Amino acid sequence: MLTTSQVVDYILARSVDRPCPMKLQKLLYYVQGYCLALRGEPMFDAEFEAWTHGPVVPEVYHQYKHCGCRPISKPIAIDEDTYEPENVEVLSAVLTAHGQFTAVDLSDLAHEESPWLDARKRGGRGVPITRKALADWFNTLMDDDEGAPIRRDQFHHQKRRLIAKRMGRHRDKLAALAERNKDLDPWADEG
Repeated sequence: MLTTSQVVDYILARSVDRPCPMKLQKLLYYVQGYCLALRGEPMFDAEFEAWTHGPVVPEVYHQYKHCGCRPISKPIAIDEDTYEPENVEVLSAVLTAHGQFTAVDLSDLAHEESPWLDARKRGGRGVPITRKALADWFNTLMDDDEGAPIRRDQFHHQKRRLIAKRMGRHRDKLAALAERNKDLDPWADEG
């Protein structure tokens, strides 16, 4: 699992435009949601709260609130080799799919989604958005092939896990078949 700071640094370093604090918060929300849906585990350690303008990681808010509505100008240089390829895939996909939108667009989008809506119904500002709520919602998004901003089948590492899982069921049969036919020349043309 990455730290929240590592994910923030990646977003700030790889975003086409410098995000303002509100856009950063929404990108974090989408990264965490898609990661939970894909892998069943969070990408980073922070929790979200349902605030007026959408999901917020409070410690990230406090770190960048001095920027107001202005883009975060902190220069970031990251070593992408320190990030696992699975994490880079999710981060890149979210930046491609959602990085094109403004902070207000992303906030409006999050306001239509059940994790934020359900948390706000439970109470006012500061109500936690559970990881289960995020996973459930983003699973439904990814299972919708029509118009889904990010689909499961675009993640190569996810495909490899699925193939390995499927092959695991057949591994014993394949090993037995290979052992039984070890004397056959696979390149011989017997047809």
